[in-house]
Amino acid sequence: MRKLIVISFLALAAIPAIALAEDTPTNRAQAKTDCTTQKNSLGAATFQQLYSPKGSAQSAFAKCVARFSLIENQNVNNAAKDCRTEQSTMTAEAFATKYHANANGKNAFGKCVSSRAKAESKADVQATIGAAKACKAERNDAGFAAAHGGQSFAQFYGKGSANAFGKCVSGKSKEAEQQGP
Repeated sequence: MRKLIVISFLALAAIPAIALAEDTPTNRAQAKTDCTTQKNSLGAATFQQLYSPKGSAQSAFAKCVARFSLIENQNVNNAAKDCRTEQSTMTAEAFATKYHANANGKNAFGKCVSSRAKAESKADVQATIGAAKACKAERNDAGFAAAHGGQSFAQFYGKGSANAFGKCVSGKSKEAEQQGP
């Protein structure tokens, strides 16, 4: 009986964490926007090669949306933490003024989270686009092998994987995120 109570308690404690990690309609909508922006910027062929090198254009878009839904969820969670921290450092009135709360003084926190998450989302998309363009240029560079110890683009980035392009983009976009704006 005691084990059942402990297990029940642990299961109930996990529900809020699971709920926070869920893909919300807002995150999914933003992810679709992010993917459309990438597809338009990179072109359909490069976009497909990035997300689904051996699949269809439809599966590439679905994979992009799945990936960016997770990123959007993380952006919202990070933004909420940042806004809580900022909110604790100022008066309620100053926070409400800064984030243009409604007439009733509410929703400043929501506006803070939304603005920060959107800014982070834009940065993620731009980092991916920039990385994809850099990798495309490297892949098309006739002197790539000479500059990389005789290895081709696929050998250098793929290391036995069929998705050398995706690995290149992933590495370069992570570098861009670490460097910051």
